Order: sequence, then C-alpha cells, then structure tokens
Amino acid sequence: MLPYGNGCTPDGEVVCSSIFTVGESILNVALTAINGYPYADACDAPMVEGVVTIGRAVGYEPDMVTVALQNFGPSPRSRDDRGNLPNRVMWRATWQIQLVESGWLTFLEAGDDEIVMAPSELIHANAAYSYSHAEMMYRALASAVLGRNIPGACEDNGCFADLGDLVPIDPDGHTVGWETSCSVEIDISKSCS
Repeated sequence: MLPYGNGCTPDGEVVCSSIFTVGESILNVALTAINGYPYADACDAPMVEGVVTIGRAVGYEPDMVTVALQNFGPSPRSRDDRGNLPNRVMWRATWQIQLVESGWLTFLEAGDDEIVMAPSELIHANAAYSYSHAEMMYRALASAVLGRNIPGACEDNGCFADLGDLVPIDPDGHTVGWETSCSVEIDISKSCS
C-alpha cells in the first residue's frame, strides 16, 4: 500500500528511485521552458504546474504538464544475435509528456441563453499562445535529449535518446494541448540505496 493512501505520515524514504528521477528531470526541463520566460506582462505567462505520473495521463486538471512512464525494459540493442540479454544491459524508458491548458474559447455566451462563436481574432490569438508554449517546451526537450543532458539518464553521446513528434491534443471544452514522447537509456545496474 502506498503510504499516503493509508493514513501514514511517511518519512520520505523512497528507495529505487532511478526511473522516477529521470521523469522528474524531464518534467523540470519542460516546466522551466514554459514558465521560465521573463514575460513583461503576467497575463502572458502560462504558469502551469506539473507532475510525474504513471500510464496514460488522463483526468488531471488543466494548466498542467504531465510526464508519464509508458514503458521500461531492456534496450533492443542490448540483446545478442540470439535475442539473449548479456551481463551488461542498457535499459530504456519511454515517457509521454503532455501540456494541457485551459482558456480555449471557441464559443461565448451572448445573453438570453444564446451561444455564439468567439471572434476569429480571439481563437487566432489563443492558438498563437498555445503554439508558443508547446514550441518552448519542445525546443527545450529537444535540446536536452540531443545533448544527452537529462539528469539520471545516460549522458554519453553513444546512448540512445529519442524525441517523438509534437502532436496537438484536440480541444475539449475549454482546454487544448500538446503531447510528445521521450525515450532515454537509464543505467539501473547499481543496487538501490
């Protein structure tokens, strides 16, 4: 049982945290890129929060970056010609990164229970902000992945690292978003401390 789910007040001792630490590193890259720009007007700043989570990142509040582990296992190139795992294995984790933001307005109340389409200028402007936040996040992730600069992941240029396409998430109500995936190799050959 997870300690926070059973009424305990745990002391924070988490062992075997190598995989989670890489997820946190990816989250930090994304959040720093999105929230770290020195906007002159606070209204322009996205100020999203973030979590490292598990599986499909659905059901979270908007204005959030989620970094969710999709799979973890031996890197395909670790296997020998017969498909066996040798003594030295590199392990690969694939993460899904999502940015979902609120404020996407396509229809507005015009009074007397009348709903009208939002002005095209408003939709266009909101799209520009959404694209901008996604691009800032994606550029930072690309730089970290290509530079093998994700703390906890393998930082050798010979290590596998990959960044998936940036894909829009269809607008849903007042939210819109973007997602990508990131795969990196992690060395778990050391024992847990």
